[in-house]
Amino acid sequence: MPERERTALEARCRRLKFPAQAYLYHEGQTGDAVYVLVSGRIGIWSGGERGDPMLLAILGPGEMFGELAILSEQRVRTATTQALSPVEVVQILRADIEALRLRFPRISDVFIQALLRLVQRLTTQVSELSELDGSTRLYRQLWRLGDVYETRRAGLELPISQQQLASMTGVGLRITNRVLNEARAEGILETGKKRIVVNDWALVRRRAGLRFRPG
Repeated sequence: MPERERTALEARCRRLKFPAQAYLYHEGQTGDAVYVLVSGRIGIWSGGERGDPMLLAILGPGEMFGELAILSEQRVRTATTQALSPVEVVQILRADIEALRLRFPRISDVFIQALLRLVQRLTTQVSELSELDGSTRLYRQLWRLGDVYETRRAGLELPISQQQLASMTGVGLRITNRVLNEARAEGILETGKKRIVVNDWALVRRRAGLRFRPG
């Protein structure tokens, strides 16, 4: 962002800290602020009326969330957000954003880009649900989590449970356990209580059906 707009936006921000497992807001609530994650990891959940809610995504530092509620006329939260670890966020109130957009229209571009990233992520999820088998989706999600947790080196831990991995990929827990057990037997990864340790990221990428790009 241009310096003047960035300085004006930062002046309206509040820095907040939340402990692990704390909820920042719940699906269906009125939304009056957008957040940018500074540190830690946030889980985005939805549904649950007929069972357990689905884990839609895990966000890392630099990600924006909560923008749908403040940009829509309904102002309703479409998902629940929970701290998966101690987190620090920047909070910007809807009233401050609206005031700044009148002074600096280009600030709207920030939120447009955030919405585009959200649409791209959801489009990818829908496409993979219809086109990929459960095993491939699980390996692809593991690969993405390596980015989220910045742990794509052998022996580093992904602090995620098998239930959470199953929820994120839309694969049943029984199939998830089978795929992970087979991977463990091959030495690709190790599993424990709420943790997965990948030993062979190159093989995870191949099983995910992802190609290395030259250069």
